[in-house]
Amino acid sequence: GASYAQLQDIKKQAQSGAQGCNRKLNDLVKDNIGSFVACQDHLNKMFRHQDLVFHGPALDTLGKAYAGITEHASTTLDPIFARSDQVTKIKSALTCLHRFQYYFRLPADIRGHIQRRDWHSVAHDYKRAKSHVAHAKGTQIFNKVYEQVQMLVADVRNLLCEELTTASLSSSSDLYMLLTLLYSLDLEHSPVLHYLQTKWDAINAKFGAATDQYRRDRTKLWLQAEAQWD
Repeated sequence: GASYAQLQDIKKQAQSGAQGCNRKLNDLVKDNIGSFVACQDHLNKMFRHQDLVFHGPALDTLGKAYAGITEHASTTLDPIFARSDQVTKIKSALTCLHRFQYYFRLPADIRGHIQRRDWHSVAHDYKRAKSHVAHAKGTQIFNKVYEQVQMLVADVRNLLCEELTTASLSSSSDLYMLLTLLYSLDLEHSPVLHYLQTKWDAINAKFGAATDQYRRDRTKLWLQAEAQWD
């Protein structure tokens, strides 16, 4: 190991080295004292400026400006967003109209069939309307269209019932056609029974009229006979 004298020499060398470093550091500070002071002042100014920005009146001004910008953005953009929602709804409605345009045309189509007395087409479109509304339960716009179809079909049923009872049918095929149409148009009672009942009523009416005429003729003859005997 090292002797006591050697350790003393090492201690002196270390102390001498430390004193030399301190002298050099002091000399550096003395030679550049102006630069150190200027740097410190600049740093202090920077910190004071940051403190004003984030904690002073400038922050209040910035907050007010931000609030104004936010309000202006809301005033400007909210109507745009609202119109965007309206556009989305309109597009959805147009898509629905395009997809089911055949259904929405049914009332107008049925009116055209009625004008042309095309009863088979009326029955066909009525069947389509029933099928569609059965698969779209609870949809108000579809129900409105179906109500129009039902009113038109009710008029057709009444017209065909009148023809069934009053028109002179040229053949059994005409009778069969009318009965089939009334079945397909959902007549509340049986078309056949309706036809037979009206014919029975017509026969009874004719029989009653003939009976009344017979009684009148018999009374007339009886009076004539009495006049001759007198």
